[in-house]
Amino acid sequence: VNYSSTGDKTARLILVDNEGCSDTAEYDVFIKAHPKTTITVNDSIQCFNTQDFDFNHSTNWATSSSNGRKYSWTFPTQSSVSSSTSSSVNNVDFTSTGKYTVALIVSDANSCKDTFSIAGIEVQAIPVAKIIVDTSEMCLRGNLHTVSSENNHSAYSWTFPSGSSLSNSATDKSNDVVFSSTGKKLVQLIAGNSSGCYDTTSVEIEVLQHPSASFSINQN
Repeated sequence: VNYSSTGDKTARLILVDNEGCSDTAEYDVFIKAHPKTTITVNDSIQCFNTQDFDFNHSTNWATSSSNGRKYSWTFPTQSSVSSSTSSSVNNVDFTSTGKYTVALIVSDANSCKDTFSIAGIEVQAIPVAKIIVDTSEMCLRGNLHTVSSENNHSAYSWTFPSGSSLSNSATDKSNDVVFSSTGKKLVQLIAGNSSGCYDTTSVEIEVLQHPSASFSINQN
């Protein structure tokens, strides 16, 4: 028997035999309220390389006393945490991308329970940033480097050293850059995908000093 409300309830049994004689038995029961819980998370969709999930609960307790309250968390096998009995679980990460389900059972001092699961936990793949350069070494005079992203991404953010012909606001996939001084130049690329996940890489270009030609004439 399931009751739709809490409180005192009476179960009654009336037994009648073939002669029409009857007897009545009653049993009083009390239906206790159970807690109602939900799971909260700091960010349900995170990138693989920066993931850091914090899980907590939001529970309406049927009893005012905190004594006897229990928590039972269940996480997927790909999680850094398999289970927990704490009220909250922080710094959780997953070993692979995909969508995951996290479940929680709460119980109070009356052993009344509620179960809640959240299926929208998602770890998204990161792009692979890689820079290609037409040549990693070139003489200072007339040097022109084409610096490109090997892969297609939704966003590009380049960082060039001082003395280059491009500013750090370059957002194109491919860039032509000239350097005004010799030495080793570090070019950095942050590549982003449509999910807002990013990867960073860099490449070193060396600009060489060109030789200085001179000659003399023997007038004798």
